[in-house]
Amino acid sequence: MVKNKLLEKLKNGKTVIGLINSCRAPYINEVSCNGWDYIWIDAQHSEFDRCSTLQAVLAASRENTDTVIRVPGSEYGIIGPYADMGCSAIMVPMVDNKSQAEKVRDAIKFPPVGKRSFGGFRIAKYFGVNYYKEYELLSIAQIETADGINNIESIINTEGIDMIFVGMDDIKVNLGFDIGQPTFENDKLVKILETLSEKVNKAGKYAGCVAVNADAAKRSIDLGYRFLACSVDLLLLQEASNAKLREIRTAID
Repeated sequence: MVKNKLLEKLKNGKTVIGLINSCRAPYINEVSCNGWDYIWIDAQHSEFDRCSTLQAVLAASRENTDTVIRVPGSEYGIIGPYADMGCSAIMVPMVDNKSQAEKVRDAIKFPPVGKRSFGGFRIAKYFGVNYYKEYELLSIAQIETADGINNIESIINTEGIDMIFVGMDDIKVNLGFDIGQPTFENDKLVKILETLSEKVNKAGKYAGCVAVNADAAKRSIDLGYRFLACSVDLLLLQEASNAKLREIRTAID
């Protein structure tokens, strides 16, 4: 039986750290993913389609790195094909209430918990035909609005929802904060993180958030977050490129 390594780490009390994959190029995964607990393949805001998402999953699997796919919507027909790719987790954006959480659950979990359809050649070949009852796909609901914050208890207590991930950028936009406001420099944003984590951990589920540097990672862990997204591949490439440019300009000017 193939186990979900990412989920096993969480069950064993470990903190997992990941890199967001926003570049539609499998080689980026092969070069950058090694050593991270997971790669978050962003099929919502990047240029990934279903075919390139699968290529990213395959590239990460060659490096023995788990994959989290953020799907572009919460509809049953959207989630299903991504769930069949053999990833470790499915993340669904903009989950605002229990009804939406139940729809997410139904699309990700097999009966009797959900209503997911059995199928998909790769996942059956890789995990075995009994994957529907042996492989536990992690379900992640993103909380990104005032409604999501207010309904957090009913969302996280929905059977089949394993984790909430706080989408702080959209929370800033929805609540009127400046998008560039560092989260841990604003008491109101920190309070949101703290409140959500307390309720999620009380429910016995997992909490995730973005942690852009070491200090943010430590403070997030102190608040009860154990699933951290720590950077974006293209941002790291941009930063490295700019640093190299400054180095060379300084040397030759």
